[in-house]
Amino acid sequence: MRSTSFWIAALALTSACGDDANGPAPVSKSIGPAGGRLSMAGIELVIPAGALATSVTISIIALDTAPPGEYVAATSLYDLEPAALTFSQPVEVHLTLGAGVAMPSVFWTKLSGTGFEDVGGTVEGTTITATNTHFSEVFAGEGPARLASSAVVDIGSIMVGSTSAPSTITITNTGGGTSGPVTVGLGGPSASEFQLVGTTCTTAPLPPKGTCTADVAFRPASTGSKAAMLNVAATPGGQLAVTLTGLGE
Repeated sequence: MRSTSFWIAALALTSACGDDANGPAPVSKSIGPAGGRLSMAGIELVIPAGALATSVTISIIALDTAPPGEYVAATSLYDLEPAALTFSQPVEVHLTLGAGVAMPSVFWTKLSGTGFEDVGGTVEGTTITATNTHFSEVFAGEGPARLASSAVVDIGSIMVGSTSAPSTITITNTGGGTSGPVTVGLGGPSASEFQLVGTTCTTAPLPPKGTCTADVAFRPASTGSKAAMLNVAATPGGQLAVTLTGLGE
């Protein structure tokens, strides 16, 4: 009786440590010049005809590790093997999205093997589709903090010695991670004729989709076209420069 009980317990433990505990088992398939498909729960690969010159055993492995912390993942992280395999035609990946990510992209390990590149993607329902020409790790989600704003702000014509009404410039964190403290400042050839009259970018981090503003006025000292830059920076988040223009009359 003791021996029977031992084996029943061992079988129960083996079942508990199977695919449900560690994610789906890897899948593999030999795919040749004619192309083919390979899938597991949450991901499908479509390899077109002509992408491979010879038959290769393709594998999908669901990893139990998360993408780097600066990303917001909407899918599992998958390893596509053989690593660094290249294709003559782009292969498609279809990933099933989870909830909570407003603007997902597909992120694919760079061919160098260091870091991820944003390869975009098309969303239909709960599936995002993207293409690439090499293998490595892949997932969908939102990338690190990334600052964005208008490229150019034209304040218009102002009499010499007069000050314009403030123009409000909005800076947005378009990424999926929280930015570092945001700083703003003026630079460029006519920086002395523009004024930073107010800002809510007070060295505080911006959450994903968060915004802050900078109010800039123009006070020309002489006639003619003037230009300056509103320089914005955060780490993480990056740098951007908004061109400020005006005409002194």
